[in-house]
Amino acid sequence: MSENKESMEEILQPGVQIRPIISHKEVSEIVQRLYGLRNVQIVELNAYDDKNYHIQVRVSSEYNDTFNPDGYVFKVMNSLDSQKHSFIEAQNELLMYLDSNGFNCPKPVKNVDGLYYSVEKLPQNGDDTSTSDHVVRLLTYQPGSVFQRVLHSRELFFSAGQFVAKLDQTLKGFHHPAYESYSSLWELKSAPLLRKFIFAVREEERKQLVEDVLHSFEKNVLPSLETFEKGTCLIHGDFNEQNILVSSIGEDEPWQITAILDFGDTHISCYLFELAITLCYMMLLPCEGMDPLDVGAHVLAGYSTVRAVPGTELQSLKTCICTRLCQSLVMGEYSYLQDPGNDYLLTTAKTGWGLLQTLWGTGQDELEKRWRTVMATYQESIPS
Repeated sequence: MSENKESMEEILQPGVQIRPIISHKEVSEIVQRLYGLRNVQIVELNAYDDKNYHIQVRVSSEYNDTFNPDGYVFKVMNSLDSQKHSFIEAQNELLMYLDSNGFNCPKPVKNVDGLYYSVEKLPQNGDDTSTSDHVVRLLTYQPGSVFQRVLHSRELFFSAGQFVAKLDQTLKGFHHPAYESYSSLWELKSAPLLRKFIFAVREEERKQLVEDVLHSFEKNVLPSLETFEKGTCLIHGDFNEQNILVSSIGEDEPWQITAILDFGDTHISCYLFELAITLCYMMLLPCEGMDPLDVGAHVLAGYSTVRAVPGTELQSLKTCICTRLCQSLVMGEYSYLQDPGNDYLLTTAKTGWGLLQTLWGTGQDELEKRWRTVMATYQESIPS
């Protein structure tokens, strides 16, 4: 593929099937051929547009002297992202950069040809007569408990805010030219494109709610985009409950964030958008005795210990959180139409529509007052 084509802005269009179609048998054959991994146990993991598999090795191979004791993640990328080879190379370099800077994250593994990825032809739309190209990669598997599955506390939400802010500070030191031309439907600035997919939402009231949010985002946030702190810095872009791992040293000890996963949505953007994405997914989680709106304050309190949030960003934060909710809800509904039975695609919908309605209906002054009250308990404050 030419460098010109790689750098083109390619964004998902309605009706296009991009998720890989692959069987466990084919996965087993590919990991043996490319990585020398024989007699493996394969477990499919949750994924959106890609296919991910936990590969555990039972017997050593002729190609690898040592194995990661926790196994590997075999990633089969969707056909759209598989066209962006420079971006895939950038992701691999980013993972190695973060590892060298003390962050636990998956590390890329070379195949038998000494490459960090290769391209496989797989059936398209279940039709053996036509194929599409899919990039395949092997990464080390990170042990730990998924953030979503543990008991959520104020302290854990605070830690999440602190962690993502530290991650973004570290990402300031990384640069790769592939990110300069990268574009995705999941970037927050691409939210207006949701209108192409909103047909998947059946209820008219929900459609109107999404339209109201998008209108506000276009009117009040996008025109100010260049004024928000960004520079040439990367953000993770998908800091959610499925991409954070935690661990505890004992039954009565608090959970600690130990690793971060899935850098497939990393891109250059403003820190406001990273914060909004983080708050969006944290506020969707259950926490006994805590209102979801207050969850955002605990995350914000932790974040503010690393990076102060300017007042102009705080004013736009509610709209940005709601915009991310719209992205996740609308694309979840659309993707489920494309892949019925993949309940993972409807994760946000379980509580998301209710949260969107509540948050959007909460006045800006009331929301800021709630957040400041909670943050005061940490003896932190948001600049006025």
